[in-house]
Amino acid sequence: MTNLTRQCLPTHFQPGDRVATDFGIYRHVGTVSEKRWIYANSRKYGRLCEVPPFEFSKGRMIQNEGFIGLRTRHAVLEHLRSNLGTPYKFFDNNCEHVNNDAHGLGRWSPQIEILGATLFGVGIGLLLIAAARN
Repeated sequence: MTNLTRQCLPTHFQPGDRVATDFGIYRHVGTVSEKRWIYANSRKYGRLCEVPPFEFSKGRMIQNEGFIGLRTRHAVLEHLRSNLGTPYKFFDNNCEHVNNDAHGLGRWSPQIEILGATLFGVGIGLLLIAAARN
């Protein structure tokens, strides 16, 4: 067993803290659980589940974004526990949707909003190019 497969969270990471790992073109977010694993929702798992830190990050650095919620830590953790097994959906139930909802911030995903705005801009650009050619 390598050190990476036994990756543990630093002691200052507390249950209810939001964590993130950078995968280049996207960031994966989760919430530290009571047993210091991570509540995570992704296409890989296909559902919201509790995973060890290494499974969440693939050995990459895990950043602690702190406790961001409008709810109490207990309420955030209870919300996530009660929703374990909820299916993953890229556009309306991804890792950001799940975490923001649990923390009382609403069901939204900044990364999906950026993707949508980018695709919209590309579409408009292509329409303008096509119109200019006519």
